[in-house]
Amino acid sequence: MSLLPAVAFTGSVREVVTSAEVAVVRSLFEEYQRVSDRCYCFSGFAQEMARLPEGYAPPGGALWLAWGEDGQGIGCLGLRPFKDGVGELRRLFVKPFFRRLGVGRGLVSTALTRAREVGYTALRLEVADTMPEALGLYESLGFCRGAPPVAHAPAGIRFLNLPLKVPPIDPVDNSGSGG
Repeated sequence: MSLLPAVAFTGSVREVVTSAEVAVVRSLFEEYQRVSDRCYCFSGFAQEMARLPEGYAPPGGALWLAWGEDGQGIGCLGLRPFKDGVGELRRLFVKPFFRRLGVGRGLVSTALTRAREVGYTALRLEVADTMPEALGLYESLGFCRGAPPVAHAPAGIRFLNLPLKVPPIDPVDNSGSGG
């Protein structure tokens, strides 16, 4: 039993729009790389960082920052097109001090809303077995294990998918009654 009070994230999540915000995302992505023991997802990382925000551009993509009460970037997440109407969540990262406060959930929830607005039929992502908190978050949001997108998937990486419900189409009266 913890004697510390439960604290919730009281900052904000906002879409990245300025070059200064892109620089904050780049810094957080680089911190993620430094603290992560997962090498697979960093293939091509230097090129991705050099081209930011390319690959995450609207309308099919976006970058978000979670801002702490002090105005510092404390977390980030990217959404980009994958293929065939499927989007991909990339590089969810929350600074260690701010984990377990709902920051990651806020970022992912924001991305889910955008993915639905864009019209993606599903989302996919990769998460390392060494990141059980992230895996738990994704599973709590409905993500399920899926097939790897490559024939020789690296060990220790889980591929998760989330079908997105498309709003129902208004029914058409085909009865001929006109009513």
